[in-house]
Amino acid sequence: MKLKPQNIKEIIPSITISKEIGEDGKHIIKFDNKFPVSSFIFSFKYDFILTPSYHDYLEIGYIVEGKGLLNVENKKFLIKKDDIIVLGNHELHTWAKYKSEGFIIMVIMFLPELIFKAGGIEIDFEYLRPFLFRTNNFRNVIHPENIDYKKISGNMKKIYELLHTRPVNYKIESKALLIEILLKIAKHYEKVKLKEDKSYLKKLEDINRLKELMVLLQQEYRLHITLEEAAKKVNMSLFYFCKFFKKVVGQTFNSYILSIKIDKAKEFLLTEKLTITSIAYKVGFENLSYFYRKFKEFTGVSPKEFKQLTQKENK
Repeated sequence: MKLKPQNIKEIIPSITISKEIGEDGKHIIKFDNKFPVSSFIFSFKYDFILTPSYHDYLEIGYIVEGKGLLNVENKKFLIKKDDIIVLGNHELHTWAKYKSEGFIIMVIMFLPELIFKAGGIEIDFEYLRPFLFRTNNFRNVIHPENIDYKKISGNMKKIYELLHTRPVNYKIESKALLIEILLKIAKHYEKVKLKEDKSYLKKLEDINRLKELMVLLQQEYRLHITLEEAAKKVNMSLFYFCKFFKKVVGQTFNSYILSIKIDKAKEFLLTEKLTITSIAYKVGFENLSYFYRKFKEFTGVSPKEFKQLTQKENK
């Protein structure tokens, strides 16, 4: 399947993505309960979700063209054409452009129970091991020279087409193609020797410790919540909280708050007829020059340029 412009879904945070991220930072996809798998093609050019999010589903990505950066907790990966991306559930992550370049990515998202359910055939769980278990040398990005990326990308394109055209038996064929992909990914990670340990449960526990605070920060982004107040909210010392937050979220506390404010500013720039000054104050910036500086630092463009670019791309 050759990708055509109409197949590409532009990322507009306020419209297509941020509204699918819950107050606790979880990215929500609505699946068919009887067949929980979806596929999308996203074009990242200038417009990115800055606040780290996680999700309950598992995700496979294929970089169609361009270059970008993937941040997974405390790891940063350069991603480029033909790379394969593997993301488990509850891995806080963000996407970003690389310098002035953007990228196009095809993704398949599916719930684990599509492949393996508790009480099911145990061998089926091996398909999911790379998504659920980790070792120190695990990498979320597989470069094309290390895997049969042509077969994987070919299967992903077929799945995308099947899910969007829904011919007879599309579910059976889509699942068979997905299992072929999972087998190739599992074989790649065999040499990494992924082991079942307590890291997965620990990760869930760590996210849950911050969940109430993350909800508060999303709701009260206009307020100036201090480090001391945040640490007290989760019953941690200031020193421990700073280290713990950075470890779990992949950003410092102050950077996380700024990313929320900039995401909200982008939403208002796209959806409300307000001046840039009004928007800056609305999201909690008291200094206009500081808002301009941070907006460009986080997005690569000024608020005015951002609005002009998005309007041009969506005409």
